[in-house]
Amino acid sequence: MTAAEFDEMVDMLMDLHRPDRYTLDANGWSPWMTEVDEALQRIAAENPGFAAHLSEPNR
Repeated sequence: MTAAEFDEMVDMLMDLHRPDRYTLDANGWSPWMTEVDEALQRIAAENPGFAAHLSEPNR
């Protein structure tokens, strides 16, 4: 993961407190959630260690 990718991920996570991030569509999904999912998938595709971390269950 590059420093820029890490910064992008941190910026997205820091935006969690914004109320507009919780506006859901009819399917219960936020456009912001799609942005985060796409970014995490891209980072995971480029970084096998990160992909393995994403697949670990929460402990």
